[in-house]
Amino acid sequence: MSNKDLLDFAQTAISQVAKIAINLGISLMNPTCASLGTELWLVVDHLGSIDPSDYDELKLHISKLVKHVERICSWPNRLSKDPTYGYPMLEAVAEKQEGSRGYTMAKRKIEQGIRNLVSNDRNGTESICRLRRIVLRANELGCEVDEEVLTKPRKDRPVDPHPREIHANAFHVLRKHMCCTCDGSTQGGFGHLARLMLQPVLQNTNDYGQVQFDMLFSRSTKWGEQFNRWQDVELLVSQPPKRQTSSSRPAKSTRFSKSDEDPRRLPRAEDAIGVVGQGEFCRLLKSDTSSRVRLAVQDEKLQKYRPSLLKQMVQHLPGISLANILENYHLSAKMKTVLAYILAHSVWQYYDTDWMTTTWTSETIQFIWESKDNLAGHQGLLFPSKPYLSVQFDNEDPSFDEYSTVEGEIHYYPRIRTLGIMLVEIGIGSPLPKQDREHQAQSLAATTNQYLTQAIRCLNDGKLWENFA
Repeated sequence: MSNKDLLDFAQTAISQVAKIAINLGISLMNPTCASLGTELWLVVDHLGSIDPSDYDELKLHISKLVKHVERICSWPNRLSKDPTYGYPMLEAVAEKQEGSRGYTMAKRKIEQGIRNLVSNDRNGTESICRLRRIVLRANELGCEVDEEVLTKPRKDRPVDPHPREIHANAFHVLRKHMCCTCDGSTQGGFGHLARLMLQPVLQNTNDYGQVQFDMLFSRSTKWGEQFNRWQDVELLVSQPPKRQTSSSRPAKSTRFSKSDEDPRRLPRAEDAIGVVGQGEFCRLLKSDTSSRVRLAVQDEKLQKYRPSLLKQMVQHLPGISLANILENYHLSAKMKTVLAYILAHSVWQYYDTDWMTTTWTSETIQFIWESKDNLAGHQGLLFPSKPYLSVQFDNEDPSFDEYSTVEGEIHYYPRIRTLGIMLVEIGIGSPLPKQDREHQAQSLAATTNQYLTQAIRCLNDGKLWENFA
């Protein structure tokens, strides 16, 4: 099989297995199974991003991916070592027409293999981790990985998926610098729009035990000045000492000139060029240098580093809400699955932190027009796999506490309730209708309960989900 044929086969076959795993996870109500299906979709996206010039170099990694997915489908049976044996499960779903007798028989065998695998959570989790490791090794060879859906933690130091101290530290230090000092500002508080990119797992810099947040801030203020541009900002926060793993590398080592370094290399604390003073943050946002502002939290202070190449190549236009996306654009089942996974994981990741003081709804989840070439006049693109949270540093929503004390409400956990509503909206491909004016004067409990009831009705309406699979 040629390299091109192997890549095409891998994409076709693995996408079929991903669909089977996700649908099986839904029917079994098994989160490990659903996560496996989502991870397989991410693998397919990664395969689609491989440059033809990298075929020869990555052939071994593609073969490993195919072999591992075949093993998943055949679990717990071991694969034959005979090279002529091929990949019978994957070949069946890739080559036979969906709905045919041969395809249906192969699908049933694959479903049984996946059932066997996820019946033990440890086996399921290990299979997901191995998929990631194979992709990460390919990435280390220099293959450009599609950023929009692939999480890239290194295998040697996995990221704590819910580091509350890190989230708290990032939010706390940023909020201290949010007092706007722009010329003519008399409003107080923070006057710039803030967007936090949501990712399945925070990217860990690993070498120095820091976790990275990707954010966008508007150069203009939100209370009158016309919107003109976004500033790409990287924020690093050191992991708590108890979560840092020991390293065999010496505390100090000889370093070459900084001019030899990769401009995107993530910094160490001793590489900081200064401390961001109170009121200086606005100046950083307004500096029109077409570069990425790099900051790090160290000892409750905000350190600044040399700028780097832009990472978030966005068009300088206001964002568009998830509700607007669902109302005006068509999302494929694959897009819906990846987006739902990212949002659900992000809510779990940021739960019980100050980032949750902003209400998470289909209105506050935003998407930013993106352009790879970043040239003016070129049509921008929207990536459903790159959602941002519209952060309100100076406007906490008391109705979005973890537990609601509003008398009469059916569901007492607003954060879980709004996540469920968003997932339903994504699934049916449409935002839930807003309340009519005649209902605006009713109690908060009545409005909340009606919205929840509407979401549950949509969830149970099979006709609304016919185009999901």
